[in-house]
Parts: sequence; structure tokens; C-alpha cells
Amino acid sequence: MISIIIPLYNKGNIIQLTLNSILAQSYKDFEVIIVDDGSTDKSKQMLLPYLENENIKYIYQTNKGVSAARNAGAQQAKGEWILFLDADDPLYPNALEILISAIKKAPNASIISAKYHSKKNNSIKINNSFRYEGFVKNKYKWLFQNRYSLRMGCFTIKRNYFLKFTFNEKLSRFEDMEAILRWIKEASIYITPHPIMIYNQDTCALSKASSVLEKDFVFNLQFKNKPFWEKCKLGELFYFGLLSYPNQKKILIQKYYQYIPFILIAKLNLISRKIWTR
Repeated sequence: MISIIIPLYNKGNIIQLTLNSILAQSYKDFEVIIVDDGSTDKSKQMLLPYLENENIKYIYQTNKGVSAARNAGAQQAKGEWILFLDADDPLYPNALEILISAIKKAPNASIISAKYHSKKNNSIKINNSFRYEGFVKNKYKWLFQNRYSLRMGCFTIKRNYFLKFTFNEKLSRFEDMEAILRWIKEASIYITPHPIMIYNQDTCALSKASSVLEKDFVFNLQFKNKPFWEKCKLGELFYFGLLSYPNQKKILIQKYYQYIPFILIAKLNLISRKIWTR
């Protein structure tokens, strides 16, 4: 079984599209755990017709942040594998079937990574053009080079493995990347080259700058004693931090000044990948 965990905060207007995409899956052995993180809109009312389905569970908690919501869902999950999915990102109909097929090929893997499509202003593009199926050979290097992705919704992780490396509940921006960098240190990662979901950039909100700096991973980077390619990925986050917080550039530069060369490496990498950034 795959447990699909959806953190929900004030996205009652769009979660139905995501749930419909799950119910349309060709592979049916799944459960859905929706963790409502203190929504103040009509999210629960929008969910009521779906809660009649025994495979869909609803949990409400006072607002603690997306990391706490995901961790709470994982604690309740019954599946051997977990798929974290944002409330506004639909799956393709064969998404779970693709993941299960990869799991059968790589039963000893800790993480199965697939591709995804990004949607922005009615434009859709694949996250990378790297055509490969098999185990990742250099985990940090390939992550930095965008040869695979662990964006929420495009991978599944063994529940027992995840519970050793849960999300940092003090973070609410780039909290996923902080967790990813811990996951992949010990994980065995298998890639399947098929896209399984749509990352809806038109409705994402938590990618915006945080009003509380300490909740953003870019203010908590730890470069020391990290391998070269992980430092390159941290340099990319350093670069994003400079773009996101123009009024705090001095703070970031003073904090990480000796690692500025990794910003340059990251910028060259982003240019070579022709990735849209802002």
C-alpha cells in the first residue's frame, strides 16, 4: 500500500482537483491522509463528499506548519511507502502504477524518484530531460545537476526510512530541501523516467519569502564538513536567499561569506539548465 499524505491549509478551492486525480488512479491499493493545518477557509466543507470514502482520512490540527502536518500524517500512515503530495498538485492517472512498477524492480530502494511537469501561466514543461532508469550513482551531484528530483509528489519513500529523518518542524520554507539533504545521505534511490504529477506553480504559496527568517532553511545552512556536491546545492539555496531577501543580503553574506564561490557554481549550473528563477 502507498499512503498519500496531503498537508492542507486554506486550499479548499483546489484540493478537489487533486483528490479526483487520486481517485482516478489505475492502481487502487492506497490510502489518503489529509492533515488540515488549521485552515480558516471552507476546506473541510469542500472535503465532506470525499470523506465518505473509507480510503480517505481527515485529521485536523491547530496551525503548526507544513512540516508538522506531514510528520503527523506519516505517523498515522499504514502503507509501507509514503507519497507526500501538496493540495494543489494533481497526479497523473498512472502515477501510483509507475511507482509500484519501480518498487518491484528495486525492492531494496529507500526512495523511488519519478519526473514531474511544472505548470505556470498555462505553460507546462518537464522538470528535466535526463532519460535514465536505475539507481542514482552520485546522489548529491545528480541532485545538484537536476538529474533527479525529490519534489513533493514526484517520489515515494519507505515509511520506516522516513520516520528516521522526519521534517524539521521549525522550518516552513525550503523545509523539503533540508529534509532531502538528510534523506539522501544514506538512502538507496531508484529513478524512473516517467512523469507522474503536475507541480502547480500558479497556486504555490510557501515558496515565497518567510516573514520569520529563522523559519527559512536559507538562514540555517550548514556547509561545514559537507561533501563538495552538497555544498554546491547549499550554494544554490544561498543564491535563492539573496534573491528572496534583498533587505537581508548583508546578513546572509556575513553568515556564509567563505562559501560565496558555491553561489557562482550554482548560478552557472542554473544557467546551463536554463531554469526559470526569480
